[in-house]
Amino acid sequence: MRLLLAATALILTATVPVAVTPVRADEAASRTNGYSLEALVLLNRHGVRSPLNTSDLEPLADKPWPSFGVKDGNLTKRGRTLSKTLGKFYGAYARNDGFLPAKGCPAKKKVWFRSDNDQRTIKTAEALQQGMLPGCNYKVNTVASGIDPLIAPVDYGICKADEDNEDAALNGLLGGSWDPSVFAYGSSLDQLQDVLNCCQPSICEKYDVKSGCTLTDLPTSAISGIATTTSEIFLMQYANGMSNKKVGWGRISSPQHLSALNAMHSLAFWSYNANPYTARYQGSNLLDEIVGRLKKASKGKGADLSVIVAHDNNLLNIAGLLGLSWFVESYQQNQVPPGAGIAFELWRNDKTGKPFVSVRYRAQNIDQLRKNTKLTLKVPPAGTDLTGLACGSDLVDGHCPARKFLKVAAAAIDESCVGPKM
Repeated sequence: MRLLLAATALILTATVPVAVTPVRADEAASRTNGYSLEALVLLNRHGVRSPLNTSDLEPLADKPWPSFGVKDGNLTKRGRTLSKTLGKFYGAYARNDGFLPAKGCPAKKKVWFRSDNDQRTIKTAEALQQGMLPGCNYKVNTVASGIDPLIAPVDYGICKADEDNEDAALNGLLGGSWDPSVFAYGSSLDQLQDVLNCCQPSICEKYDVKSGCTLTDLPTSAISGIATTTSEIFLMQYANGMSNKKVGWGRISSPQHLSALNAMHSLAFWSYNANPYTARYQGSNLLDEIVGRLKKASKGKGADLSVIVAHDNNLLNIAGLLGLSWFVESYQQNQVPPGAGIAFELWRNDKTGKPFVSVRYRAQNIDQLRKNTKLTLKVPPAGTDLTGLACGSDLVDGHCPARKFLKVAAAAIDESCVGPKM
């Protein structure tokens, strides 16, 4: 029900431009007195990348797409810089009450970095580490080659997905098909058409529609896919620091306009990846890893700091499993921009010694990405506290009793989809 309500809210609000200057909470002041941070598990999306396949984009616009200067799908130079900036914030956050030492490097056994084996995830993990732990050198653990079972358990063969069940779960969120969503998102799609001036003849022929077709002449399933792919590239262009003339060929007027263009992208990715069925088989192995690291840390074992760098779909899988949903400044509901992350924090009550878990979502907002804004405890990335969604009504001083969180997570995990991690 929570997922369905979130989908309904998204459809109702997606085409409304999102403000980019709300008041940000002071992360230092928001700490709860009487608790000490004992462990931090970060699940982050990679940073700014180039298009996954530029040749697929070409027929969708009337002009050539600007180059990012790197191979398709790779982290850009700017993406590395922005990831390092975000890492500096997390370093400051973790040092605020002594979780990380003010100087020097924690023991190697206390720090663990893990990433998918794509260039963009490995390089993002390295940049986050440079920002968080300057002068230190910790291995970024990756699968040497092939499919990563932690990131893509179904492709790896840990468990199987039933296409009929997946389609039923997706259609249940969308009202039976993409038709209602395309209708509800008409304004955003019209704006996207104005930027793209879609479509070239090959696209019209591909979908057997009239010559000179536009985006909204295509089948609704095709509209959602094209809108999802192209709108995020415009966000990547903007975050990569391209000139205004290159971002959407100069046809995007403001950050609010850019946000509105991404409405369908946010709905599509959330629906595909956070629906209960897909989330369960795609996210169980990853959530099991996160839970295992929190359990070990609560017993004084394993790494105190764990960082996993993956993809937007992985974050949404975890959101679907735990019933998480978010709005953060300058983005659409449940959008996962480059560098966004979910932080699972293990806290200890100083008086009782009891462990608690907090869950936070953070992302550099559109302006922070554009300007590479220096992030501090007083000027943090955009974010929201998700602990109440993950825990329910059992919060204590804003934290979730660890036993309750672990119980919720265990119920969400499908053990048949838990297997190798490396």
